[in-house]
Amino acid sequence: MPAAAAGTLVIFAGGGQESITALQPLLGPLAARVSHMGSAGAGQTTKICNQMVVACIVMLIAEMIALARKAGLDVGALPASLKGGFADSLPLQIFGPRMAAHRFEPRLGAIALMEKDVNLAAALSAQNNAYTPMLERARQLYATARDQSGVDVAADISKLVCLFESLSLDEKK
Repeated sequence: MPAAAAGTLVIFAGGGQESITALQPLLGPLAARVSHMGSAGAGQTTKICNQMVVACIVMLIAEMIALARKAGLDVGALPASLKGGFADSLPLQIFGPRMAAHRFEPRLGAIALMEKDVNLAAALSAQNNAYTPMLERARQLYATARDQSGVDVAADISKLVCLFESLSLDEKK
């Protein structure tokens, strides 16, 4: 994993403070930051929350790139144009250019892994009786991607743009 080799991972840890402190010599070289999030399991819950945000943002970026392309914009210019504004994000700067150029290699993360993560987040939501409508819509869209011809769930998550490019409003009514 390149981030681990570079020492730039962000680690979410759960457990007792003494355990986190004892693991610091092991985790330190791998991570830019180790965040102690609470008792055992809190690190995993934090990771699920992180992936919930990422899964929704990547889906929205794919939707936006497809809309912009259909509207005639130079989609290759969008990520740089939005850089520094409120719509900017690391996912936009990484996946936006890949989606605009239909460049899906090398694979940075699979659609199926994002779908797994939204399902984990949905389970967490259900366990905590939390209302998460954005997550539920993302979950439906990942399922649609799985069932859509031309969208291979083993492919890079950038290929989500193909879902929105292949569907029209009339087809979704």
